[in-house]
Amino acid sequence: MASKKDRKQKELKVKVPVYATQIIEGVVTNDNMLSTLKRMLDNYNEHGLVDGGFVAFNRSNKTQLKVIQKVEHTDHILGENANSKPVVLLKTTTYNTNIHDASTVDADGTIRVFSNATKLVSEHNYMLFYPNIVGYVPNQKANWLIFVCGNSNKNDAEIIETAKLVIGKVLNLSFMHITPEEIMRKIQTSITDLTVRFIGIEKDLSDSEEKFPTFIVMNKLRREKT
Repeated sequence: MASKKDRKQKELKVKVPVYATQIIEGVVTNDNMLSTLKRMLDNYNEHGLVDGGFVAFNRSNKTQLKVIQKVEHTDHILGENANSKPVVLLKTTTYNTNIHDASTVDADGTIRVFSNATKLVSEHNYMLFYPNIVGYVPNQKANWLIFVCGNSNKNDAEIIETAKLVIGKVLNLSFMHITPEEIMRKIQTSITDLTVRFIGIEKDLSDSEEKFPTFIVMNKLRREKT
């Protein structure tokens, strides 16, 4: 059996597009930004848009229809101690329907042909909403920084398309894409010292599992790069 050093890890690249919504001015707090966002999502999940129905999108010259079925949200804290920040993680469930000329084949060879009513559901599309507030009361400026979480098992275009529908159609927010060059330019003009920490946790496939299988309850490997 090959040793751990001999095993070559496959490199998986995951994109994290960043979007910024239009800036608003006035008296703004984290709490009212978060509560407004979650209230809009709850209303959408229960009733759809104000003018009726759920967000649906037809690709140009295509019959296939993509529908934003629901957008769940959970509260999280980003950072530590005095630098901690409340954020909201969105999980979007979509489905594609009106799919033609497509089918699935089960392990036993059973063929299932898609009909116009077939719904192809995708549940794990994630976005992190970060409330960005600068300035002091009453002259504050605020907007959302939105990090779209990529997935090595999904098409990037599908993930980005879903994110744009949620931001622009469900939440009715104007937004723009921020490129890495723009981020670095702003960081260089406003921050003199920056530390970035990357942390990854994975199951450890070391020899200890083979030697002591009855004693190990959990074995994880933490990688950290600063």
